[in-house]
Amino acid sequence: SDDKMQKKMIGDLIAEDVDALAISPISSYDTSYLEAAAGKGIRVVAYDTKIVADGIPYIGIDNRKAGEELAAVMAEKLGNQGRVGIVTGDLRQTAHSERMEGIRSYIEENTDIEVAFVESGYANLRISEAEISRIFSEYPDIRGIFATSGVTALGIRQYLGKSPVLVMTVDAQQDALTAVERGELAALADQSGYEIGYETVRFIVENRENESVRLEDQILDADILTKENIKSRETEDVSEEDVSEYEK
Repeated sequence: SDDKMQKKMIGDLIAEDVDALAISPISSYDTSYLEAAAGKGIRVVAYDTKIVADGIPYIGIDNRKAGEELAAVMAEKLGNQGRVGIVTGDLRQTAHSERMEGIRSYIEENTDIEVAFVESGYANLRISEAEISRIFSEYPDIRGIFATSGVTALGIRQYLGKSPVLVMTVDAQQDALTAVERGELAALADQSGYEIGYETVRFIVENRENESVRLEDQILDADILTKENIKSRETEDVSEEDVSEYEK
């Protein structure tokens, strides 16, 4: 499985005595490798998805907040009424579970919208056409879908075609941004994989002398993009000089 493969890769890197490990865990709760890393003085940081263990810093967006903000946009667009569904990735990953929790809690506490279902656990974030068809057969009155990954959201949108059902997600891959520009995705929490990767390397380099110090999480911004505001989105590219500085 992907989980076993990742653990093998982590074990191989620990055996090579690397200076630091940056991990986006397939399972946030399986921390069996941390003791071996600590025994060799290897700093471990989590990016994109948290590792649920004491003292492991996290670099990424506030996923629960992103879910809440998407839910607020959905509520506004639906006039606070109707039924919606949530389609998530593997809930062993806190990125997906926190987004789902943020969406559901906001809707339940602030709107008259009903969360009709939560479908979860799709391998590699894929969802088949047959599964999408089943969902919409069971819930034909759904007015909105939240997908916790851009890959899943784009698949759902493709299946829906011109249907007025609103689809929202978290990501910042180019095809998802283009879908927002075209109005195919109603909203997107802008999580930049490039920024997360860059800031993770920066974090490790700047803190390489602090192995014994508990480091604070680094929470990155995730703006909510819609067709109305995406054109004014500010993009600040990191220069090649800056990247090369942190590769030294």
